[in-house]
Amino acid sequence: MQPNSSFYRLFRSLGFAASLLALLAIVPASGCKRKYPTPGPVDKDPERIKELVKQLAKKKQVGFIKDLRIPSADALAEIGPDAAEFGAIPALEKMAADKDPIAKEAAQKALAKIKGAP
Repeated sequence: MQPNSSFYRLFRSLGFAASLLALLAIVPASGCKRKYPTPGPVDKDPERIKELVKQLAKKKQVGFIKDLRIPSADALAEIGPDAAEFGAIPALEKMAADKDPIAKEAAQKALAKIKGAP
């Protein structure tokens, strides 16, 4: 085939479309089931807060999120002082001692909001 022919261009574009359709067929329509839920909208459900506090314990990668602790700390910060009842402060203090500067900063911001500092 000649690279400039219309047949070649059509074949190449169909190849891309077929590849895209094959990728879409691999992912189930219902989405991927994850072992560890990613933080969603902030609610003050006690079970949800307990789960967020548990996620602070160990660095885990879920999907494209490299460190699940960071969005968990952000969600706890949005919950505010109510998260203190569920052990968020000791878990965040431990995370604030981490070597990772991004995790450290997220934990410090969350601690400030939970403790009531502006």
